[in-house]
Amino acid sequence: MPVLLPAHEDAEYFDFPYLHFHIDFRFAGNDLWERMMKCTAHVHSCIVTLSLAAGEPQMQSLVCLRKMPQFPTAADIETNDADTMYDGLVSAICGLERAHQSSRINIDILICPHRGVCLKGLPVTDDIVVCPAHGLAWNVVTGALVIRHDKAHISPPIPSQ
Repeated sequence: MPVLLPAHEDAEYFDFPYLHFHIDFRFAGNDLWERMMKCTAHVHSCIVTLSLAAGEPQMQSLVCLRKMPQFPTAADIETNDADTMYDGLVSAICGLERAHQSSRINIDILICPHRGVCLKGLPVTDDIVVCPAHGLAWNVVTGALVIRHDKAHISPPIPSQ
């Protein structure tokens, strides 16, 4: 099963104190993709715990099958108030955004500072790459964090005169 490295736990922000990897959906087979899509239409990140990933690592050539699912933005979530699935996720990502608001990524190597996930090869839209493990968004030109969820840190637009 293709995973994003490194293995980590997320007790601080996501109340998940177990070592795990996130599945790299770009290389997941159609059977896994279809199983995940049956669970929810909102697949953005799925994990495999270290105990399930036990065994000898094997080198294997993989073919990219699809784009990595994107974490929704706060605006995306607001448009569907009936879907409370993301309530805890938004709170956790807001905490992550606050903790990393002064962080910068090295634009030459593109590693997310939260858990060290490599962002190279992921889709870049409007100079922004989103970490597929936890949803932090980074500007690939400046290296700055892009606030997408924490409304307390988003400045209101300046009215035109």
